Amino acid sequence: MTTTTITTRDFGRRFLLGLACCGLAACAPSENSPGSSSGGAGTGGAGTGGAITTGGATGSGAPVVTSTGGAATGGAATGGAATGGAVTGTGGSAGGGGGRGGGGMATTGGAGGGSVGGGSGDCNGAVLCDSFERAMLGPDWVLDNTMPTVIELVTTKAHTGMSSVHISFGTAATQSYISEMKTFPAMGMAFWGRAWIFSMVPTGGHQIYIEARVGAGSDKTGVRPVNTQGANLATNLESSDAGMNSTIKMTTGSWVCYEWQITGIGGAGTFTSYVDGMMIAKQSGTIPPLARQRIGIQRYMAGTAGEMWIDDVGIGPNRIGCM
Repeated sequence: MTTTTITTRDFGRRFLLGLACCGLAACAPSENSPGSSSGGAGTGGAGTGGAITTGGATGSGAPVVTSTGGAATGGAATGGAATGGAVTGTGGSAGGGGGRGGGGMATTGGAGGGSVGGGSGDCNGAVLCDSFERAMLGPDWVLDNTMPTVIELVTTKAHTGMSSVHISFGTAATQSYISEMKTFPAMGMAFWGRAWIFSMVPTGGHQIYIEARVGAGSDKTGVRPVNTQGANLATNLESSDAGMNSTIKMTTGSWVCYEWQITGIGGAGTFTSYVDGMMIAKQSGTIPPLARQRIGIQRYMAGTAGEMWIDDVGIGPNRIGCM
């Protein structure tokens, strides 16, 4: 079992969560032709570890929580959540568009109206609209990672507002995501997603940034609208390792808007991705009964250390846009 440290900078609160290691599936590049692959299925499988929180101070601030191991269901911890730390948004102004409106900072206590984290209105009717304006990752997101990685909320960089999710990692192969299940099955057979990402991740090989899947870990169900083959953005269906490559290079060193749409969930469908409004690729295939959306970084081989920031995430039935 590895230990992941989550630090909330500028809020003066820290807590530790333990997450189980899951096997990483091998994945090989495919050049512009769905179904072509030289790779193969790795061992992997659903995680059997997980974390049950046992500590934590109750109050209006963020609790300090340590994990002691235990059973997990689909990779998510099944018990022991400390009280007083989970927050929800205080509402927000009506209207579509990305970014933030009049919601402001999230507060502790009960559920607020509008979007999570004080985001902008309803993100064009989105089920989840999150700008991470709070001191803790929750209430809708959990950690979904298997390698020692720092995942934290910081106020040192943000696309809009004051804060964002920061992921940093060393030289080892890694699978480090934040993931949510709130939007499933609420989206039914199709949904749109939008996330702003500031990447300082060295490109090379097959690296995954946005994927939907059935469970946590590596269960070979990943639908990957945003990943790379070398330095180029691509799509990839994990079950067959089929992919569609583009000629668009992944941008580093600035905020970039990624959008994706997945249709035909649970049968024959498609998934399409966009960067700053420009289509990356559209791929057809058998779409599994998705139950989890992940955003972060996964790479299959050791490489250079890197970091990334995630902000202004929206998931819903309509295209949200990059405003």
